[in-house]
Amino acid sequence: MLGEALALSAAVVWSTSIILFKRSEAIRPLGMNLFKNVVGTLLLGATLLVIGRGFDTARPASDWARLIASGVLGIGVADTLIFTALRRLGPVIGERDPLQAYCDVLEHKWLLSEQAGRDVGLDAAIAAYLAEGAPAPEPISVAEPPG
Repeated sequence: MLGEALALSAAVVWSTSIILFKRSEAIRPLGMNLFKNVVGTLLLGATLLVIGRGFDTARPASDWARLIASGVLGIGVADTLIFTALRRLGPVIGERDPLQAYCDVLEHKWLLSEQAGRDVGLDAAIAAYLAEGAPAPEPISVAEPPG
């Protein structure tokens, strides 16, 4: 039960950070991500102190290297790219959900890459998405039940 509650809490905090970021024009994506990661690291350290646990120093250095590389790529680079894309999409998407707009861009990138037979890149996908007026996703049609 605790794991599920913490997972849901993480999703709420991440969603809230996206909303706050969308409203804050003065903060750059890298600064926002750096702040978010420093606060997260401090809270992790405080949590370890409160529960009386430390880092598992018996693990091999290769495990720590993989963990650090995963954090840098997954949290450092990927979140900065998401924040950058949301900032670039902001004026175009208006009141639409920014996370949905980002997913729309990824879908647009996939379709363009399929047509080109190669990865067209995120910059080209964003430019094409914006050139088309940031189209909303296709509505899902639900079939009427027989009867």
